[in-house]
Amino acid sequence: MARKLTTEKQVGLALGDTRDRIGAFVVQAGDSVTNKDATKVTADSPENLKALKFVRSLLADGSAKYPKQLDSGWSGEAFGKQKAAMTIEGNWIAGAMKSDQPDVKYVAVA
Repeated sequence: MARKLTTEKQVGLALGDTRDRIGAFVVQAGDSVTNKDATKVTADSPENLKALKFVRSLLADGSAKYPKQLDSGWSGEAFGKQKAAMTIEGNWIAGAMKSDQPDVKYVAVA
């Protein structure tokens, strides 16, 4: 979807360059960056490699960008400035959008 939403004016996905944001792709691929009790890093699994290669492809083709590449401090800011069609953020984005970008219409999906 990020590729389809990328235009000359906005990137498809603003993606924070943190484990929590990129880690969403790891979970989607069926794994985690640690074992269940968080005592061992499991980042070298085939599922994680698949997820990271996918993220790398989005970054390489320009359909995803980090906030700093969009002149923003975090992904929610880039989304609010309409420099990105989508972002992956926590529930605090609702408050930020209400106070910082009240005229931007958006839909949150969990």
